[in-house]
Amino acid sequence: MHSELEIVAVLTSLLIFLSGTGSAQFLGNICGERRDGLSPDIVGPWTAILHHFGRIVGVGTLIHERFILTDVHCGDSIGVIRARLGEYGRIGSELAEDHIVAAFFSNANFNPETQANNMGLMKLLRTVVYKEHIIPVCILMDSRMQTFADELDYFNGTTWKNSDKSPMLRSKTVIRMPQACGKLDHGQFCAGHKDLDSCDEPSGAALTREIDYIGPNRTVLFGIANSVEVKCSNSRTYTDVVQLHQWISMVIYSSNTNDGMDKPHNTTHLPEPVFELKSTSFSTNSRIK
Repeated sequence: MHSELEIVAVLTSLLIFLSGTGSAQFLGNICGERRDGLSPDIVGPWTAILHHFGRIVGVGTLIHERFILTDVHCGDSIGVIRARLGEYGRIGSELAEDHIVAAFFSNANFNPETQANNMGLMKLLRTVVYKEHIIPVCILMDSRMQTFADELDYFNGTTWKNSDKSPMLRSKTVIRMPQACGKLDHGQFCAGHKDLDSCDEPSGAALTREIDYIGPNRTVLFGIANSVEVKCSNSRTYTDVVQLHQWISMVIYSSNTNDGMDKPHNTTHLPEPVFELKSTSFSTNSRIK
């Protein structure tokens, strides 16, 4: 007998397949839009800093009003994890927001040795209200786009850029490097840059690309940065998001029930936390504000 999750996945995929137009090809109607005028090295408004009382445990990507996509290791921390949204790209009186993570779902097929299927979903305690500096990235829900995704030769990655004041997340071009990571499992690909140290890219960080697909250009999530378990290099493995889109939809649509905590997040008088980088995942122990 099929499980409830399997039935949800099949029905979701069928609905997407039968819908040939519009935003049904994406996980959500609103996604992947960046405000005009920002520097190209500013990370997208979907970037989430995952921390435990200011100690960063990873980076994730907002993909839904209640869910953040990241890698499995970012959910390993003991205690309450908070997702910092809107830290980058805000202007004027706009506020960043801390959202409490209520549940964590890791892919059951995750292989800790090869990092295959290294994907986790964090369900937020309360609904995120979208703003210009807080908006989800797009997730492709059409399996027929896999060939297109496999042919993309460059992406926008995420790295820490150190300055005199503090380290900051910045966007940097990352190139597909098929042979640089050695043998890869299904659902993985290799990318990097000759000027980018893999240890400077946070675990769980987004690998995106702006594409023209069903309407105006939108930014789509194609990869998640896996943890670096060996010597740092100029390349690393990424989890292929397009290949695992059915797992994403299965978790979201089977667990996104009305649990009594759908009240929008209140940003009034939000304190500004001091972040400390987790030394085991990052190359610096500096603090950022």
